[in-house]
Amino acid sequence: MKKYLAIMALLLALGLLLAVAPAWARPDVSGVWHGTWTCTEQPCAKAGGKVSANMEQDGSGHLKGSYTVDGGPKGVLRCTVVTGVVSSDHQFGTELQCGSHSLWMSGEVRGDTIQGRYDGTQVGMSTGSLKLSR
Repeated sequence: MKKYLAIMALLLALGLLLAVAPAWARPDVSGVWHGTWTCTEQPCAKAGGKVSANMEQDGSGHLKGSYTVDGGPKGVLRCTVVTGVVSSDHQFGTELQCGSHSLWMSGEVRGDTIQGRYDGTQVGMSTGSLKLSR
């Protein structure tokens, strides 16, 4: 009987561990994403536009890839990830190089959605919110 209870306790503990393991896992944002940016801090030269991204993530959460940002006052921006990371608590952050200017994005990854903020002051987009999905 003691052996049976010990096995049951072990199986229960293993089941609980497997149930919460996905919460500890770093989300993988590799792939193609599409979404929008919306200017929320005045002055806004443009109200908003579209964003697309093609990202690759390594095992430690570091990102590389490219973005296309459209609808801003400088037209279509083609940007490269300079630094980017996804943390185990689902936080996302990246610095983009768009020609001679930088653009920053940060937010939270939830499944197939990234929602957060951007700072596009250097490219005339002020600051605001963004939402991407795949």
